[in-house]
Amino acid sequence: MLESNNTKPWFRDDIVRILIGINLASRASMTKDNQSENFRQGFALALASVAIVIGVQPERILQSDDLALLQTPQHQEG
Repeated sequence: MLESNNTKPWFRDDIVRILIGINLASRASMTKDNQSENFRQGFALALASVAIVIGVQPERILQSDDLALLQTPQHQEG
């Protein structure tokens, strides 16, 4: 159990570093196939959404190819 005197407030830059780390770990584990590309697009969108909520531009946490995925329309399978 955490003691109240050990509580650390989270600052925006702390959260930015956490999101960057999560993104790098995700990128390192991905393979190049269509299913992974769809997952990567959704993952980048989720990270960008969290960034926006905390007042950070997604460009601070995502790499250029991640940002390009956010510009790519979703393909619908029929």
